[in-house]
Amino acid sequence: MKVPSQRSLLLSLIPVAVLGIALIEVVGVRTSNSSRSSREESAQEEAAAALRSGRLRVERLVITNRTRLFKVLASELSQDREGVLLRMRNDYDKRITSFQLSYGIVTLKKELIYREADWIGPHQVYSFENEAEPELETRGIGVLALILEDGTSDGDRQAVKELRQYRSGIRIAINQFLPKLQRALRSRKESLQSAIHDVRSETLGLPELPDASLPYYTRLGIHDQRWRIAEELRILAEDRQPGYDSLSLTKKQELQYGGLSRIVGTYERVLAALLVDSAHN
Repeated sequence: MKVPSQRSLLLSLIPVAVLGIALIEVVGVRTSNSSRSSREESAQEEAAAALRSGRLRVERLVITNRTRLFKVLASELSQDREGVLLRMRNDYDKRITSFQLSYGIVTLKKELIYREADWIGPHQVYSFENEAEPELETRGIGVLALILEDGTSDGDRQAVKELRQYRSGIRIAINQFLPKLQRALRSRKESLQSAIHDVRSETLGLPELPDASLPYYTRLGIHDQRWRIAEELRILAEDRQPGYDSLSLTKKQELQYGGLSRIVGTYERVLAALLVDSAHN
């Protein structure tokens, strides 16, 4: 499996990029309707320059909202002056676990399902920042859709469908690999390193593109989730904290076992949350 770059992922389908690559505690997916050409790169740079110079003023951007209660409180220039920061408030009586926005021609999905601490609670103010994108000045920003903790949704019907398809891909990939992770966890601690390596190798050895008969966003969810698992296992096998080398072999094995146990527990909780969500598909 090809590791996604900062600017693109699965380019042979539709260009996307993973935001927040560091262990992806929160996954953000950028998608657009056409290849990111040099012309589009130039348009993005022009939009960023317009924001920096003040020619493009954030307060003049049109912001549309297709949801009822994910309210935009304010929009402001990002700290680096090359993007837009939104401050939004969840006015639902349930927590938000996923949402989708548009910045110019670009659609952004923010997936919060992995950590319950990241879910946006009732009355909570949430800040979202993104760089300037092509046609930001003409198309503005849109709050498109969201999914709540009980699996219900709100917003544009097509955007909700895309969020659900992406999650269905996450669920497929976790169902494929969670039993393998659970078996690795049951390995003798002295053979755990080898078991982790085997699962990661199997993940990376899969075809780059999932089953072409599946909807695009389902395939994207499968791909991203497989990559997430591979990255988590790489970090678990290779990450070395200060003082690690001085630890005994037994202590190192215990730390690795604890790390894998946390990964397995996370995916068991994610599957339970997605099961609630799938009841509304």
